[in-house]
Amino acid sequence: MNKSVLTILLGLMIISFQAEAGRIKKCQDEDGMWHYGDRAAAACAKTKVIEMSTEGHKTGEMAAPPTAEELKVFEEQKKREEIRKKAEAEQARKDALLLSIYGHEKDIIYVRKRKVAQVEHSITANKETLTTLEKTLERQIKQKAEEKSIEHTRSQIKRVQEAIDQKRVEQKEIEAKYSKELIRYREIKASQKAAEQLSSGAAAPAATR
Repeated sequence: MNKSVLTILLGLMIISFQAEAGRIKKCQDEDGMWHYGDRAAAACAKTKVIEMSTEGHKTGEMAAPPTAEELKVFEEQKKREEIRKKAEAEQARKDALLLSIYGHEKDIIYVRKRKVAQVEHSITANKETLTTLEKTLERQIKQKAEEKSIEHTRSQIKRVQEAIDQKRVEQKEIEAKYSKELIRYREIKASQKAAEQLSSGAAAPAATR
């Protein structure tokens, strides 16, 4: 090894040793006992350790390790942050999809009306069927038809009525879905407009320089 390099390394080792020798560790353990010297850090593994010069001046401090409760809180915060980031990413994906489907809020309104009308058409057809079945049942009862035939007609009426009720629920879901999309679409557009105004406002002073 080059002699000059060896000299430098030895010098650095001496300086490091002197710096370490010039520091004294001090700490108070969980029981309130004070510890000094090189063993202080080991004796106070769960508390902070203060480093002092040989003259008694504070030169540094090693923070106490986190407690089990602090670690638990940290993990919970970390999980909440991960959930928040995932939710934001998912919302960004949905927003991008919404903007790719609709060019204007009128498009959302049009689709909503069309889908509601389609379901209403199905309800109207079921109502006509229901009216026919109810008349059939009335005639069967008057003519004292077989109980088996009467029960079959009643069963049909029940199924058609359930279908109508289900279609009403479907209508409400459509209304809620597209109303929610319309509100979100307007929010996105308003946010984009505000960002554009802010950008143009910041660019105006720069253009006049």
